[in-house]
Amino acid sequence: MAIDTLTTGEGALIPDVYGEHVAAGHLFYNSQVGPPFTMAVALGEGTWDSVPKIWYRGGELTSDLFHFHPGSQAQSITDTVQGVDSWLPGGITYNKTAYIVARPDSAATEPLEAAQLIGRYRGRIVPDFDMEGNPIGVGYSSNPARILIGLLLEGAKLPASRIDFESWYNWKVYCDTPIEWNDGTSVRQIKRFEAHLAFTGPSSPVDVLNQLTDMSASLWQDDGELIRFYPIESRSSIGTITRDDVIAGSFEHAPIDIRNQPTRLRISFRDLDNDYLAPASFVAKDEDGIDERGVIDPPGAFSLGAMYYSQAHRLAKYWLNRARSSERFELAVSGEWLALLPGDLVTLDYPPAEVHSELCHVSAIEDEGGGVDIRHLSLAPWTAQYSDQDHEVVPKELEIAV
Repeated sequence: MAIDTLTTGEGALIPDVYGEHVAAGHLFYNSQVGPPFTMAVALGEGTWDSVPKIWYRGGELTSDLFHFHPGSQAQSITDTVQGVDSWLPGGITYNKTAYIVARPDSAATEPLEAAQLIGRYRGRIVPDFDMEGNPIGVGYSSNPARILIGLLLEGAKLPASRIDFESWYNWKVYCDTPIEWNDGTSVRQIKRFEAHLAFTGPSSPVDVLNQLTDMSASLWQDDGELIRFYPIESRSSIGTITRDDVIAGSFEHAPIDIRNQPTRLRISFRDLDNDYLAPASFVAKDEDGIDERGVIDPPGAFSLGAMYYSQAHRLAKYWLNRARSSERFELAVSGEWLALLPGDLVTLDYPPAEVHSELCHVSAIEDEGGGVDIRHLSLAPWTAQYSDQDHEVVPKELEIAV
């Protein structure tokens, strides 16, 4: 489960953190004797990257007031990175757990307040690969593709042979490609997509595949041998399904009632442009949909973790565009079309139903069963769903929580 805030608390779960987060952590030591008073908080499963900023009672701490341990495997108790901390009793290295030890207030006359120690942290380091699947390094990244590969290979223990590294590499480059954004103050280059996520419990590979591709306007496919990745805008038709390919009597044109499909979305995220990654929210609108069907709000808000307003707005418009499809084509096929997968694009040419060279997205597939080589397809007409231009200047009405 993705969360956008990591808080302190007795008995709290140690999260698995990727990207940047503001965290108070889990207090596990608070000295009762001082000054100087010392406290230590566990942050998450290691290995983490760094501490861009840390504050106590709102004041930023200099590096001499805290020790950061990234959660690596100590080579000995004197390891300079994850060895025994000189400010803590007990002689424990706390291997594989990122934690911080702080003496933030030399003037304190009583034990420190753990909730007042807040840091902006860069979470777990992740592996990187080239197009052929050769390892090329390990380090911090907020790239959705790199985070996913870390979760699949290191977390889920999926063998690297299951990954189509050429498509994965192209997806990684797609996410890292800079796009231009006028934020209202300046025109700057930002990465197309980032991901800043934390997991507090087990998540299935399917869940994280869906989450990280959804956050980068992309999709994934698994044919049982290789998992492939495709940015939405890079898709093209793989062939034309004609009347001769369709099992007789199986074709059905199924209009969809979109009166309950959302025309507005409330989006909540944590603003990367804010030191404290302050929670922010806004409402994205499908103006054409509102004109046609009125205002339709789904319950609650979509929580996206940390990102720039540009990315949050582009994703909201993408999801609203996906909700506009008003029809489906249901049909059954056999032969060469048995190899189709959800996410493929095909051209449908079925003149009796006045469907002429319609570009369609394969949204669902169901096998006939009983050993019969027939597949039932659900196709949705394909329209442009994502654009790098679907963002705007940061609005004055952007709601910032304080």
